[in-house]
Amino acid sequence: MKNLDKEDEKFSIAKDREVEVSCEEEGFVGAWYRAILEETPTRSGRKKLRVRYTTLLEEDCSTPFTETVVERFIRPVPPDDLSVFFEEGSVVDADHNDGWWKGVITKKMEDGKFLVYFDSPPDMIQFEKKQLRPHFDWTGSKWVRPQNKVSEEQHSNENSHKNKMKRKKTHNLNREKTEAVVAGTGDNIFDDDYDQTLSSWILGVKASYGSDKSKLAHDETRASEDTTMVLPFAKRSPIWKALESMEVYKTAKQSPHFIPLLEKREEFREGLAVGEMVNFSSLLERVKNLQPHTPKNTLEGLKECFAELDKYGFDVTTPISRINMLFSLARKQVRAEDRVKDNAKKMKKEVRKRQKLEQDMKAVEFKILELQSQQKKKDA
Repeated sequence: MKNLDKEDEKFSIAKDREVEVSCEEEGFVGAWYRAILEETPTRSGRKKLRVRYTTLLEEDCSTPFTETVVERFIRPVPPDDLSVFFEEGSVVDADHNDGWWKGVITKKMEDGKFLVYFDSPPDMIQFEKKQLRPHFDWTGSKWVRPQNKVSEEQHSNENSHKNKMKRKKTHNLNREKTEAVVAGTGDNIFDDDYDQTLSSWILGVKASYGSDKSKLAHDETRASEDTTMVLPFAKRSPIWKALESMEVYKTAKQSPHFIPLLEKREEFREGLAVGEMVNFSSLLERVKNLQPHTPKNTLEGLKECFAELDKYGFDVTTPISRINMLFSLARKQVRAEDRVKDNAKKMKKEVRKRQKLEQDMKAVEFKILELQSQQKKKDA
């Protein structure tokens, strides 16, 4: 660990200073929000302290949101490290949804942007360099920075486990599929002229020629496979090379098994498989461009589509997670709108009460003047 702290930085959490605040709420773990500390920290650190956020607003969308937070969820603002060099595997904080979220750079794009993977909630988002900063951990008295190359191990393990389960299922059905595919023909299901790189991800086998073999040697999951995934059709169309060149299949490896196609006529299977590949890429692009105000029925429809693609062996973890996150944001927005409506009703009710009170006061004043006038006439 690299210590980037100053000797007096342990005293940087003080009243009226800018700090960062986190919480343990599900879906927000690892996110830090800028705020101004409005109370003096205690020596014990057990007292809740009031903070005023600089990026989060109250329901009126104009007043800074204020709350009391346990001191262990408050830290100083991390130091600037302008000399940092971002690369694949770097642990970073990304400026996202009004806060700084911890993630790992998985790819540096040709346009200078970075693809960042997040664990909580699972997501993959593209950022410009100015939207990123190196990740630091606060120990309570100093700043430390984790080593680079902390990869998305959990994410990879999940995908590896899922792919192995798919291959296990495929292996169990290997004899049945082989009979269905090669019945009545002496052709090899894997023609030599098919593209070897494409076969490495569409069939789940190890490439055996040139640079493709050396590239796959770095993939531990693929290198450990000693079984061959047999597709329920022979790849004959040149469209497969065009599919491989699509950006979606370059950034996220997919190994669909297409087992449900065993129920279709053999002559139709390859065309149906190509269609599912196109469907997956187009739906993934739609999910990437979804906005928080996307209608609920649209999200439900997309989720059902990816559930169908999951049956064919596509890894739909990332798009499903993004859809679920948007569902959560939509529910929070509905609750916020309901609170605004309730507050508006309460305000109208209070206004009516005030108007009624003012009318009653005027009536009393008028009655007093009337009585005073009558009294003067009697005295005269």
